[in-house]
Amino acid sequence: MNNPAHHASTYRAFTVTGRQRFELVERVRRPPQPGQVRIRVEACGICHTDVLAVEGLRPDPSAPIVPGHEIIGVIEAIGEGAGPAWQVGDRVGVGFLGGQDNTCESCRRGDYVNCSGQPQTGTAVDGGYAEVTYARATGLVRIPPGLDPLADAPLLCAGLTMYTPEPPCDDSAGQRSSSPPPPPGHRCRRWSRDSAHEASWSSSEPPPTRSR
Repeated sequence: MNNPAHHASTYRAFTVTGRQRFELVERVRRPPQPGQVRIRVEACGICHTDVLAVEGLRPDPSAPIVPGHEIIGVIEAIGEGAGPAWQVGDRVGVGFLGGQDNTCESCRRGDYVNCSGQPQTGTAVDGGYAEVTYARATGLVRIPPGLDPLADAPLLCAGLTMYTPEPPCDDSAGQRSSSPPPPPGHRCRRWSRDSAHEASWSSSEPPPTRSR
């Protein structure tokens, strides 16, 4: 969906209202607000959590929202106060947690994940099913060279979820980590295999039956 003329005055986006009512719309390419950057989207993964937007599981499903929170793209404009750490041309990622506000009680304790003023990308604020998206600078991660946006966009959610149990493990072979069931669990198993760790997952679903 990427538009080569990425400095055009408008961009295309898929919005959703109600339950599964998608619409391809054209929007004005506005300057980013203070503390935000504007990102030219290269890829956006599809996650089960997108169901919150797609199925209308929001406070106001009548309000159009752009789903998607596994975003990789390139910064094309920077709002006031969003630099100097970020520059035009930087490749960045945006996940479900859209950036802490640095003012709430949780942020003052350094607990940024539980920031009370943090938007949920693709559910409370527009996400990545678009040629362009906007994000708080505090919610960005730097994407290293060599990553394929189409292949690696899911790292911004499923990959992060799978990596979370890994750091407490030391480098010894045979360490065990736990993850949710497939499909994201498959990524964890590959990750753990490459790091010589043992992965397991649990689920409330009954085990599959094997046909004879």
